[in-house]
Amino acid sequence: MKQISIVLFALFLLTFSTSNAQEIEPCGTGNYRSEWLDDYQQNPTLYRTVTVDTLFLPLKIHVVGTDDGGGFYPARSILESLCKLNEDFEPTGIQFYVEGEWNYLMNDNWYDHNFSQGGQMMSINNVSNAINCYIVLSPAGNCGYYSPSRDGIALNKGCLGAYSSTWAHEIGHFLSLPHTFVGWEGQDDFDFSESAPFFMGGRQVERVDGSNCGQAADGFCDTPPDYLSFRWTCSQVDSSMVLQTDPNGEKFRSDGTFIMSYSNDACASRFSEEQIDAMRANITFQRPNLLTNVTVQDDITDYEAEIVSPLLAETVTNFNSVTLEWEPVPNATHYVVHVNPIPVFSALFDEYVVSDNSLTLTNLEAERTYFWRIRPYNAFSTCTEYLDTSSFVTGQLSDLTELEAATDLEVYPNPAEVGQNWQVDFQLSARTPVTINLYTIDGRLLYREAYDLGSGRQQLRLPTSDLSGGLYLLEVRLPKGSLHKKLSVLR
Repeated sequence: MKQISIVLFALFLLTFSTSNAQEIEPCGTGNYRSEWLDDYQQNPTLYRTVTVDTLFLPLKIHVVGTDDGGGFYPARSILESLCKLNEDFEPTGIQFYVEGEWNYLMNDNWYDHNFSQGGQMMSINNVSNAINCYIVLSPAGNCGYYSPSRDGIALNKGCLGAYSSTWAHEIGHFLSLPHTFVGWEGQDDFDFSESAPFFMGGRQVERVDGSNCGQAADGFCDTPPDYLSFRWTCSQVDSSMVLQTDPNGEKFRSDGTFIMSYSNDACASRFSEEQIDAMRANITFQRPNLLTNVTVQDDITDYEAEIVSPLLAETVTNFNSVTLEWEPVPNATHYVVHVNPIPVFSALFDEYVVSDNSLTLTNLEAERTYFWRIRPYNAFSTCTEYLDTSSFVTGQLSDLTELEAATDLEVYPNPAEVGQNWQVDFQLSARTPVTINLYTIDGRLLYREAYDLGSGRQQLRLPTSDLSGGLYLLEVRLPKGSLHKKLSVLR
């Protein structure tokens, strides 16, 4: 068995939501127009492509975390983001596959970086003949950017997922496309009730009548005028709420369906025909190194995989070494495996990626039920589903453990009023590492604190100031066992 990457805790979600709370910009690519695109739009007949075949392009995915190995974007989310990327590009005849294994990088300065640090990250880690994509916490305060000088893409993990077109937007830049509003970057406070100037940001301002569409803005005549360089929400007819005025005094609203605009993800869904032609020509003439003789793997569809062991609800006596095994899924090369002590996987699970149809677990607790599920995928097929959840029960401890040494768990006041601290009291007979976890009743982790405690009576405080009224579950976790207590908060 080859185990690829190990143990991503849902705790990163809490860290991410706190660290990434500041406002972020949609894209840091800026007022970018490639010299190649200028030449292409001036001489389109020189770049005419005749192939109708699907173009398959390799992605080298770099997953960046902190120095101590935290914060990695989960494997399941990478698959969902790749699925959305290929859905966005399906009408273009361009599809993407994963080149090799995901590359995990641990570096605080890359995880939350400025443009200089991002450039260093790319220059050190880029691989040739692939589109290098780095998934980080904050790419210079943006949802993403394409760096022309380093020829790499940085992506904010909070701007990815099954409903986001950020990845497609940045690959559009990689394949030569500018923003639909190119030239208007930084003009957020412009008075759009006034007529626009004839030039903005070194580019002609596009007019509603299309008279200068080939020379103005993005140079595509099938992407109408757009002056909005900030994130905006569409109306019910997929156009901007902001009414703009072109240099001739003509009023218009921006089309929000274009992925290269700044409309929100609910609107952005397509590339124009001219944009598609340009990207395909860019691949053929500017980036032929991406077109290798790769063997396209078959999709993973209509699959079932029988669980080999442990069987559903089976008790496993050797809880220190439990091997999960399942029948191989046709066409699958890898599996994402989730293991959880509660039956829902919205949080709190451990995540593994393996290339075999088995996984051995060694850090389990005695006398506990564990739930697990798998999701198969290969380099070309990431829009897959999880198999049915299975479960097993670990056996008893055979000798005296830290769990037996922890007794008399008491929590008061219970119920508590919002703002009161819970007093958590318990007895330890020996020096023991202890972790205090607080969950919602459906298993979502709210609080975690680790201690190295000596023997004797322990008294710890747990705040309630940020909690809503309702039920919660307290866990006092020791190396080989846990104590639990249901708590309530009154409003």
